[in-house]
Amino acid sequence: MSKNFNVTIDGKNWQAPSRKTETWRYSPAQDLLGDKALTSKDGMKQIPDDLRTTLDATLGDYDVIFGNDIKSAEQLSSDYYNVFTANTITPLDKNLGWAHLNQANNAEHLCINITQTPPKPLVLIYGLNGDAPTDCTHPNLRLDLAHNVNLSFVEIMIGGGISNALIEFDLEKEARLNHYVLEMLNQNAIHIGDVSASCEAGAHYHHLSLLQTGAMIRRDTKVMLENEQAHCTLNGIASLTGNSNLDNSTLIQHISPNTTSSEQFRAILDDESVHNFQGKIIVKQEAQQTEGYQMSRAMLLSDHARANHKPELEIYADEVKCSHGSTIGAPDNDQLFYLQTRGFSRQQALKFLCRAFLSELIGMVDDEKIQALFNHFAGYHGDE
Repeated sequence: MSKNFNVTIDGKNWQAPSRKTETWRYSPAQDLLGDKALTSKDGMKQIPDDLRTTLDATLGDYDVIFGNDIKSAEQLSSDYYNVFTANTITPLDKNLGWAHLNQANNAEHLCINITQTPPKPLVLIYGLNGDAPTDCTHPNLRLDLAHNVNLSFVEIMIGGGISNALIEFDLEKEARLNHYVLEMLNQNAIHIGDVSASCEAGAHYHHLSLLQTGAMIRRDTKVMLENEQAHCTLNGIASLTGNSNLDNSTLIQHISPNTTSSEQFRAILDDESVHNFQGKIIVKQEAQQTEGYQMSRAMLLSDHARANHKPELEIYADEVKCSHGSTIGAPDNDQLFYLQTRGFSRQQALKFLCRAFLSELIGMVDDEKIQALFNHFAGYHGDE
């Protein structure tokens, strides 16, 4: 039996991974898309008023670009950014699935070289206006950070339809990228995001996502720690209701000695929502003195909510410190009882525990403005 199914976009059939592919076994992509004829559309090119109000109130000053829109990127200051487009080479390996489809739909993609540290965050906004379930957009972006550059990059997907994004990062020596992911998706929207980062010696890639709505969100994040002292932090939080389905799939490869990684994902699940986490850490034989940590946790607020977690370690080196774990369960009754004895109602106590469960990872962000942005988006999803 085939591990792929046909996706029809603009009258052409493309191969996409089905549930028979191990890393997609919990994804409803085939159920949601297998019988639809999709149409490619240009993404939005202006900030919705409510989002602009939020960004102004939290970040204050920021630069913004839209999907594949070269014109918005050309407005960036040449003191910090070198903007250009490059021809997209569609790989012959069609097993790349949605990434292959993205590349096939982009003759060119947007490239930005960051030559020195900019004074304000860079915000990427992409998505579709309206809620047409068969409209699809394909953002494709590459960011290259020069030696010692420090960038805060905020990725926000909004609107309806289907977004199939492909984003690549290349971090040169001692560069630091803080990558923040937020969404304002319609309840029936579908998002598939493929992110890859390559870190040279001493480079740091830090990632935090907050995902809450959409019929399906799939995030594939792949990090290669190429040289010594490279480090990555992958953190994600989710608060899901209804029938939302979130897939977090991560792959961290320790290629060289003395590299470190830390990974934490947390989800609060209500109604019939589902969180899938599949995370793998690979330590190559040459990568001695590696340290890797991975933990996934889910809090179930409903008997019908589900969490499927599959943490993995694949270690070929001897001198390493690596661990992984996963917890799935209901809120702690002892903690709820303690809060109720202090005057909280049960619903207030539950809301307090849920906020604490998520906000710990937000509190690890060292930028107060970014913290304020996440705190604005974050909230308790359940009965008040």
